[in-house]
Amino acid sequence: MSNNSVLASLSDLYKLEQLYRESPDAFTQQLDAALQVHPHAQILKFWHMRLHWAELGQADCGRTLLQTLGLVIALGVCASLLMQLPAVFSLDPLWYYPRFVPFILLAILGVYLNRHHGVRQLIRPLIRPLPVAGLVVAFSYALLLPHRIDSASITMALIHLPLVLWCFLGVAFCGEQWRSDVCRLAFVRFNGEIFVYTVLFLLGGVVLSGITVALFQLLGMDIQRWYGQHIIESGLICAPLVATFVYDELLQRQSRIASLLARVFAPLFLVMVSVYLVVMLVSGQSPWTDRDFLISFDGLLLLVLGISVFCISDRNAQRPSRGYDVINFLLIVITQAINLVALSAILYRLAEYGLSPNRVVVIGANILIFVHLSLMIRAFIGVFRGQVGGEALAAAVVRFLPVYAVWALLVSGLLPLAFGFV
Repeated sequence: MSNNSVLASLSDLYKLEQLYRESPDAFTQQLDAALQVHPHAQILKFWHMRLHWAELGQADCGRTLLQTLGLVIALGVCASLLMQLPAVFSLDPLWYYPRFVPFILLAILGVYLNRHHGVRQLIRPLIRPLPVAGLVVAFSYALLLPHRIDSASITMALIHLPLVLWCFLGVAFCGEQWRSDVCRLAFVRFNGEIFVYTVLFLLGGVVLSGITVALFQLLGMDIQRWYGQHIIESGLICAPLVATFVYDELLQRQSRIASLLARVFAPLFLVMVSVYLVVMLVSGQSPWTDRDFLISFDGLLLLVLGISVFCISDRNAQRPSRGYDVINFLLIVITQAINLVALSAILYRLAEYGLSPNRVVVIGANILIFVHLSLMIRAFIGVFRGQVGGEALAAAVVRFLPVYAVWALLVSGLLPLAFGFV
């Protein structure tokens, strides 16, 4: 050990660097020997980490991936068991699933997204009067709402419940930065990617399920009912979690499939919606008198609004495309035109037929969408004139999202009471 130059130069940082540069292999061997003599020497531990960083980092990454995979499997098993409760306790699926599937999804995705946060970091942003009241009201109504299939107010409350919980999922995603526009924008992009991957996994699951059932039928075994109750239900609830794991861990959030789809389909939607409006005028179809046509019109509005919001959220602030901005702007203007037609049709039906839960909800949602689109149009005009930067567009998108959550909370909590659960 007397010939160990590393051991003899522990206090001379310059000498250690010189020894390494002269002969890295010899230095590594002498470093390992020196660590056996002084295993707690900080300078030796630093050099060991420096020389073996790639190996240690890869091993640590492997351990982290296995731990995360184990968490995903555990969450998937818990979610699958919760999906089986109606069969175990003879609960009505039409009562159980609409009320509690959103809570199951919130729970497993919230736990997954906060695996890197401490308990205090997760709880601190949630301990505020409005979020806590919203969550309590949502869960209470999900549990206590009467089971009436023909009740429009209860149906609307259950439809809006996932939007309330989506807001809490955003808090789980952003942690203590839940007020940040940048973090909210990242959450919007994250949702787009997860949606695309979830759809892909579900399509793959449909193909796999069809092959599996067909193969067992060749053996004279009909497993379709059992497979649907156990495997398909578990697959449906676990698909968003698996998609989140793949995008978050395996792809390191580097995939841009949703962004690519938005760029491809934004101009196509612009052409399609423009042609649709012209054909509607020529053909004489009227959303004022045709209820089914009005429903399809509102569905088109939500679809185009989603495309517009995601296009803006994925806008390249460093190198914005003028042509792409013009397409997005025109798409928003067309969306606003659709919204105005739908809003006028709803007001007409409201004056003609009176109040109903469906009309109250739709007119409220259309007014919110009108305000949101107006803010985005104003931001785009400011960008085109050079008065504001791209951050104004992002702010116009994400700062209005909590308004939708508050509206969904009001619908879920007050609408059934206002209409006597009718």
